[in-house]
Amino acid sequence: MAQPWQNEGFYLILTVSLVVSLVLALLRFDPIQLMFWANVLQGVLTPALVIFLLLVGNNRRIMKGKGLGKLANGGLGLIALIMIVAALLLFYGLATGQAS
Repeated sequence: MAQPWQNEGFYLILTVSLVVSLVLALLRFDPIQLMFWANVLQGVLTPALVIFLLLVGNNRRIMKGKGLGKLANGGLGLIALIMIVAALLLFYGLATGQAS
């Protein structure tokens, strides 16, 4: 079992998160707006992470001579494409006032 001093990174992230949350609460930000924009950010960054997963999964040096199969590559490629289109449609809706 790990001792508390062996998990410094975890406690640092936890402390920073709590401090940021406290600052946002004291500045009286609207929590619903914060959740909305956090989800928008997640929707924009996720396709990049899927593409990064494809690149790493197909790098034979990183994967020690093995790589993703054709089905995994096709599925991840399709997922990345769908998510990119969804992000573009989100921004189109926000720009034209169609998203509420």
